[in-house]
Amino acid sequence: MRDDTRSTAVHAAADAATERQYRRQPAMAAPALYPPRGRHGLDPGDASRFAARLEAFRQHHAGLYDARGKGGLFVLDLGEISRRFRARWPAMQEKTHHFIEGLLARRLGAADLYLAVQGQRFWLLLTDVDRATAERLARRVAAEITERLCGVIAGGVACRLITARFDLATGLAGVTDPPTLQRRVEAALADPPEPAAAATAGWTPCFTPILSPKKRQISIQALTAATADNSLSAATSVDDEHAAASDCWAVAAATAILADRSFRAAVAIQLRYATLATMRHRQKLILACRRLPAAARRRLVIELVGLPDSLPRGRVRELVSYLRPFTVGVLVAVEPTAIAIRAKTAPRPRGPAAEVDHLANTGIAGLSFDLATRRHAGAVAALIARAEGLGVRTLCHVGSDRCNLRAALVAGIDHIAGEALFPSTARPAPLITIGRAMDAA
Repeated sequence: MRDDTRSTAVHAAADAATERQYRRQPAMAAPALYPPRGRHGLDPGDASRFAARLEAFRQHHAGLYDARGKGGLFVLDLGEISRRFRARWPAMQEKTHHFIEGLLARRLGAADLYLAVQGQRFWLLLTDVDRATAERLARRVAAEITERLCGVIAGGVACRLITARFDLATGLAGVTDPPTLQRRVEAALADPPEPAAAATAGWTPCFTPILSPKKRQISIQALTAATADNSLSAATSVDDEHAAASDCWAVAAATAILADRSFRAAVAIQLRYATLATMRHRQKLILACRRLPAAARRRLVIELVGLPDSLPRGRVRELVSYLRPFTVGVLVAVEPTAIAIRAKTAPRPRGPAAEVDHLANTGIAGLSFDLATRRHAGAVAALIARAEGLGVRTLCHVGSDRCNLRAALVAGIDHIAGEALFPSTARPAPLITIGRAMDAA
């Protein structure tokens, strides 16, 4: 242990000495950005060729089938890298730009273009491939830049990629000079209004206790949303945009309650498959998750709803891996219909069944089951059997129906959520031991 501490101190002292050495050197001029070193680069210094290449690119893109769904404008931002190297960055800029332009020459397609701009940014104009493929290409370039300059960085990349909502066919129409292009790109990079997020403006947190019958304790609070008239609204999302806004709102609400040190219980929130499956929505969700306090790793339970039964196991494992760093466990909601039909002939089958086989070895902590809106109380025992086969726990939503509550209690569900035992409140309750109170249910 002492040798490790001494080695760390030696490296820190060496880094500090290097920083002082670079600060004593005279300031270096910024590297020349133009003419570009790669064949894909645009040169603002040659006005006529600059306009001609942009117009040729626009016409090529506009002539593609489903042009609106192809390509896009992406920005490589080196600001974080420059902050990491601090005083050493001016001496590195020239070689860094050489490396990046060489990388773009190898990775970009025949018709793609890029423009190096002041402020340590590169604008990439990609075409010919669908938008998702273009974004993957841009991310791969950003990852290679990070790996070359900074190594593998846990928790993110130093070269930041920004995706702009920019229609290449209409956005480049009439652009003949760099200032016009800059105005249009900056307008595309500006945060657009989000009507879906505005729909969550009037929402307030609502908490429903989750009971653990075996422990006779309430140690988890289910967080949902309520509107001004106290109607639950968390499940009323009409499209993916509203669903993503609702999920980000739930994470933000959980962040606020978990940051309160006087609150000791765990918090359970629901997130939708559509939000995780769409890269644009997933970015905002993961950004919101990164604001969660450290307590979330011990006290935040995430329930993933809307997961298709046909989803491959590898894809399920990937989606769960996005959430696991921020939570104590991820539950997956399963549809009761197939299990209820199977339960009529085999209420307690052994081993994982086909309808949950794709969830095996995916890192989930449990299965959840909704009896409040789907009346399949006979499938509760079958659900427990599926969970036992996977080695995970169970959560049952019973709503306000006491028959569902009795079915869940008799079957031995690990956790029960619903107003059949306790009403929802505007403030979360602390840890509660209920003693014999549930026996009356």
